[in-house]
Amino acid sequence: MPNDTSSEPRLSISEGDRAASTRRREALHRAVTELGAELDALEAAAAPDGERFAQALRDLLATLEQHVEEADAPEGLLQQIIEVAPWFGPRVEQLRSEHDVLNGQARTLLEQVAAGRELEQALGAARELCAQVDDHRHRGTTLLIDAYMLDIPEGD
Repeated sequence: MPNDTSSEPRLSISEGDRAASTRRREALHRAVTELGAELDALEAAAAPDGERFAQALRDLLATLEQHVEEADAPEGLLQQIIEVAPWFGPRVEQLRSEHDVLNGQARTLLEQVAAGRELEQALGAARELCAQVDDHRHRGTTLLIDAYMLDIPEGD
C-alpha cells in the first residue's frame, strides 16, 4: 500500500490553486505576525488596551475561518490530495482536525477576553495559539511540498 514516502508520481497543481494556497499561507503568517506584534505592544504597555487585543484576536479568527473555508472546500486542495493521492490521507486529516481545534481555541479566547479574563493570562494563551497556528501552517506547507513538489520560498 502506498504512503507519503512512496515513489508514486507527484500531483499537478493549477496556477489558480497554487496562488490560492500561497495566499492562504501568507494570510496565516501575516495574522500570526500581527497578533504577535500586538502581544509585544500590549505586554510592554503600562495599561494594556483590551479592545486592541480583542481586535487582533478577531482578525486572527477571521483569517483562520477563511483558511478553513477554502482549504476544506469540496474542491479545495486538501480534497484534491485525498482523491488523487490517498496515501497522504492521514496528514490531510490531521490538518483538517487542527482546523476545528484552532478555530475553537481562538473563539474561546475571544469570548474569555470579552467576559473579562485577566489580560496577562489571555496574552499567554494567545502566544500559545500563535505558535499552534504557525506549526499548522508549516505542516500544511510541508504536505504541499511533498504532494506537489512546490517551490515555496525559504522562510515561508
